[in-house]
Amino acid sequence: VILGFVAVKMGYPLADPIIALLITGLIILTGLEIIKDSSRILLDKALIEEGVIRKLAESVEGVCNCHRVRTRGMPGEMFVDLHIGVDSSLSIEAAHKVAGDVEEAIKSSIEGVLDVVVHIEPEDYCELTEPTRRLGK
Repeated sequence: VILGFVAVKMGYPLADPIIALLITGLIILTGLEIIKDSSRILLDKALIEEGVIRKLAESVEGVCNCHRVRTRGMPGEMFVDLHIGVDSSLSIEAAHKVAGDVEEAIKSSIEGVLDVVVHIEPEDYCELTEPTRRLGK
């Protein structure tokens, strides 16, 4: 802006609108970058690949499978939600321990994960197809 003022005073009247257009372009580019970054968060774009979470969960003893993995948040403040299948003969206490181990495995392996919600399902239920599971609800 000051450069445009100086250029006009030195006898270059077209410098002011040219510099104004350059500044406008920079403002537009900055706005587009902000929209691009924030739209990922607003649209709940997955921040961590589902396969990474699934592999971590299934590496925990007692987990027969992992599905319905969802992540949200922004880098440095991520939240994970997943379902695990466990042996249907496990006690509630034992299944809860498995879920806690899954939570700890994810938090300790992936930086920036603040919270992990683990839904426990009996292994028999996990083997059903998705439409059949919905019938049971």
